[in-house]
Amino acid sequence: MLAKTYFVIVLLLTIDVFSASAQKWSEILTPEELAKQKEVLVENFPDVFQKEAIEDVRRIDINTYKVNFTRAGIQYEAFVSSGVKGLLLIETDQLIPNNKIPGVVRAGFASGSYKTWHIDKAFIATTPYSGVLFRLDVYNTNKAKVKRIYFTDEGYFHNEPPK
Repeated sequence: MLAKTYFVIVLLLTIDVFSASAQKWSEILTPEELAKQKEVLVENFPDVFQKEAIEDVRRIDINTYKVNFTRAGIQYEAFVSSGVKGLLLIETDQLIPNNKIPGVVRAGFASGSYKTWHIDKAFIATTPYSGVLFRLDVYNTNKAKVKRIYFTDEGYFHNEPPK
């Protein structure tokens, strides 16, 4: 419990506040602070994180942190919440090549509200609430806005999982 509390305090003290208007991530200040954050993540989620694989941890809002890590040469993003007692792993996303996006998901994207936007990255997203989803990071023509949108494996739009 003390380690979990320490993690929250370290994150709150070492990371700049997320800019909601521009979706810019705050940066980790020192390698020592990142090392402490890695220790807490590995201790709390040993089946997900391996200490040497965590590349960085960034605050995205008051209680949510994005963790970038690599396992077996594959890039992942995970979202961890500190807004409850202890820590909660709320989403784990595996990066996939854009040419591996299933056809039904592409069709759902092409017929949706963001059909004029461009796909930057694609992920297979796993959550405890929604099971497996496909996450597309999309941007408008001038890259002024970036948005994460989700689809089921049947190509239907899905609301962003709660964070």
